[in-house]
Amino acid sequence: GTYTLTVTTIPDVNHNPVTKTATIIVNKIDSTLFVDDLVFDYNSTGSTNVIFDGATGIEASVENQPQAIVKIENDQITVSGLNAGTYTLKVTTIPDNNHISVTKTVTITVNKIDSILSVVNVELNYGGSVNVSVKADGAIGITAKIDDIEVGVNEFIIPISGLDVGTYTLTVTTIPDVNHNPV
Repeated sequence: GTYTLTVTTIPDVNHNPVTKTATIIVNKIDSTLFVDDLVFDYNSTGSTNVIFDGATGIEASVENQPQAIVKIENDQITVSGLNAGTYTLKVTTIPDNNHISVTKTVTITVNKIDSILSVVNVELNYGGSVNVSVKADGAIGITAKIDDIEVGVNEFIIPISGLDVGTYTLTVTTIPDVNHNPV
């Protein structure tokens, strides 16, 4: 703020009093802000502690991601609602009367998680056929191999026929969506 300093002399017997004024300007300074990057898995919540001084609080948002859920409680920021990927968290101080607002950006990394895959063992008689139904979560499709030879797949159904008598290994792999790893 701006203040006025008034100084008046206390005169002796030979002098008159003199008064002079001066202006004192006290400038605001930047508030301080420390915040760390966030790393968490898809479908969960990430959090980071924030240290700030010269502020009454903070505001935070994920840039260009209006669907992100950002919560601020005391000195902690939690973020959820993001797909796997890398994002920017913008944190700004709400300054007190003696400080200026500052803004910091940090990186949010949301890791992919493994798809979930469920396949049952298959038993059939020679000359028979079976449609194996596969359940998958976090996948847009599957691929299948019988003893390292690719077989056709119809969405999440694997038709099996024409095998000779014996034991074979059916290997099913998910084609993951953007938030999941193949399994």
